[in-house]
Amino acid sequence: MPKWVLVWLCLLNLYFLMSVLFWPDRLSAVVLIGYVATGPLLAAQITFDGGLRRILGLAHLIPWVPLLIWLTLYGGDHLYKHGLIILLGICVAFDIFDVWRFWRGDRKPFSQQRPKLKPSSI
Repeated sequence: MPKWVLVWLCLLNLYFLMSVLFWPDRLSAVVLIGYVATGPLLAAQITFDGGLRRILGLAHLIPWVPLLIWLTLYGGDHLYKHGLIILLGICVAFDIFDVWRFWRGDRKPFSQQRPKLKPSSI
């Protein structure tokens, strides 16, 4: 997995978990519980597949698209909320692209090394 993907995932998870500090709202707590509860399922799939596969983006789209809609329509004005909308929007775009690539046949786990191109002999 490229280092930037690992950094992105760590920052995204940290930002999600920070919502406990900013939103003691009941719906936010339910969203966090759902977010945390999917972790073991995703970890099991990653272990079974031997790494991250593009189809895992579907597991993000199912809860995060409704969350993104709710955040956009929610009347509160909070800096954390705007940051989460931006991060979720980027993540949903990545996930849509990953699921599309999976359906087009790109099914290798990210952990596998891509074959290196040999320099052409001129």
